Amino acid sequence: MTAAGLPAEAPLLSVRNLGKTFNLDRGWRRRRQLQVLRDVSFDLDAGEVVALVGESGSGKSTTALLIARLLDPTTGEIRLRGVDVLASEPGRASLAYRRQVQMIFQDPFASLNPLHTIRYHLERPLLRHGEAKEKPELEQRVNRLLETVGLNPAPDFARRHPHQLSGGQRQRVAIARALAVSPALIVADEPTSMLDVSLRIDLLNLMRDIKSARRIAYLFITHDLGSARYFADRLLVMYAGEIVETGNSEALLDAPAHPYTQLLVSSVPTAGASLASPATTVGASAPVLGRGCPFADRCPKVMERCRQEAPLLREIAAARTVRCHLYG
Repeated sequence: MTAAGLPAEAPLLSVRNLGKTFNLDRGWRRRRQLQVLRDVSFDLDAGEVVALVGESGSGKSTTALLIARLLDPTTGEIRLRGVDVLASEPGRASLAYRRQVQMIFQDPFASLNPLHTIRYHLERPLLRHGEAKEKPELEQRVNRLLETVGLNPAPDFARRHPHQLSGGQRQRVAIARALAVSPALIVADEPTSMLDVSLRIDLLNLMRDIKSARRIAYLFITHDLGSARYFADRLLVMYAGEIVETGNSEALLDAPAHPYTQLLVSSVPTAGASLASPATTVGASAPVLGRGCPFADRCPKVMERCRQEAPLLREIAAARTVRCHLYG
């Protein structure tokens, strides 16, 4: 134990009981609230890739925004290298936090200002964080970042504007911008979903190479189970704002335990698959969090207990947890 009472090797990121509730009304109207995230807890080690998977509306992107400190959580705790950042930085996130935690957004065009060159986008974080000051050093750093993400010749790409690049090239610029301040963690929110299938594997390979070279950790938000299996070390399956299953990527996808995960896996197209598969139920409107299991109305294995009592996240094997009464 350290002097602060923390383990000698605390996780890079530790999230505990994270929750988010939005107020739907303003002013004199009767207050209505929507809870979109509840009791989200997980750890992420340095150099590890953890994928957060689930259908649209499950709370994946909200989780990403909370960890990037672009939204404030309603409840819970976020620790970075053992430090409770919500307690030590109760207002806006510090530059020190933003240096360590960077984000890549889903839409590479929307995340880049069309009025400015690629050089401008990469110089900004370098200047803001004091990574470089003089023009020759800035130019050298910008060129090195572009070369790192495979955009050559770098001086040519630095002079271009976002509309002069393809979608894949723009996302590479977004990765270069995140790398500018040498982060420890990159939160990647559906970074390949707007790219052609042929380009997705190239981008994932680039991110994997960067992880190996720099020991950068990723929180990888995706609904694509194939990408999650290929890129992630561990999976967190999310449904209706809760984590319902966790485990090693291959082991979890080869033998899913939670009925929702089983439907997700069975919905992945395979040769000869029937469109009448029970997995077509996945994609219906997600329920509002409340009493009982949120998946009860859609679960093929529902029991009466499921409608009355919310299940706990239980360990069913080494490094494997499931939130389901079937394992209670």
